Amino acid sequence: MWGFERRISGQRRRGRRHDHRAAVELASEAAAFLSGRLVERNQVSTGDVPVWAWTNVLAHGSEEDLRAESAAVCRGGTYGWRWRQARSYLAGEVLHCAQLHGSLAQVQRTVLAPLELELASMPEVTCWTPARWAMTVETALTEASTVQRDPHRTNGAAPRHS
Repeated sequence: MWGFERRISGQRRRGRRHDHRAAVELASEAAAFLSGRLVERNQVSTGDVPVWAWTNVLAHGSEEDLRAESAAVCRGGTYGWRWRQARSYLAGEVLHCAQLHGSLAQVQRTVLAPLELELASMPEVTCWTPARWAMTVETALTEASTVQRDPHRTNGAAPRHS
């Protein structure tokens, strides 16, 4: 009986170690998501980056992160260089939009975080090119700018009719 209990106890310890590793992994992924570093984390751990994740730094990165991203030099031939090139361009566009139409936090909260979630729920984005993704992000930024300039709209609401 003791041998059986020792085996179960050993399995529990191994299970706890596995649970701890899983918890650390989950915390690491959550921190990367919230700081806008999900692409870099996924490339290191799995090499696989979903399309929506390229929006992550735009939706959650700091102004400093976006300035660094917009100044980044993307070298051809490296993994994901076309995606990085598109993201670098878009980081500059996000900063420009924030400068013209409100704070970075507002643009991230009202445009980019919702877009990130929308892209994550769209199975068809798996076959998108960097150009298609960039066009989608640019369109969202442009539409948000148009809504803010329209005096009859508030917070993205439909126009009021008098």
